[in-house]
Amino acid sequence: MLLDDVYAEYRHTRNTELTRSEFEELMCLIPVMLVAVSDQNVDTIEMGYLTGLVHELTLEFHTAGSEEDIHRLKNLFLGELQYLLRNMRYWEDKLLGATHQLLERDEALKKRVRVRMRAVAESSAGINSYEQQKINDLLTRLQMA
Repeated sequence: MLLDDVYAEYRHTRNTELTRSEFEELMCLIPVMLVAVSDQNVDTIEMGYLTGLVHELTLEFHTAGSEEDIHRLKNLFLGELQYLLRNMRYWEDKLLGATHQLLERDEALKKRVRVRMRAVAESSAGINSYEQQKINDLLTRLQMA
């Protein structure tokens, strides 16, 4: 499924205010989220890591925005993060297809996603076998190996 189609379906399903560029940034968190949920347990440390990424993402988008705009966008991203963590089974294949499209044209972005996947796995008592397997699967599927 193409990125445009996934974005249209996601916006329709979620009735979200995410712009196309905000959605694309969110897609780059999908592999990181999948590693976090790979052992069926997103603990508080992993959730803290994901929340920190959302904060970084928010600041990237609104360096000149008002505090109100920044707060609104951060809450929007956090809401989408929570939704996706609860509904990843439905969205995983579609969102990974969209993520693959984004990554295939940007080597720096691939590197950032690889680093983040390992970092979320290491954030909570090191990388376990479920997380390592998910990282390996994602590196292959997203052609990042």
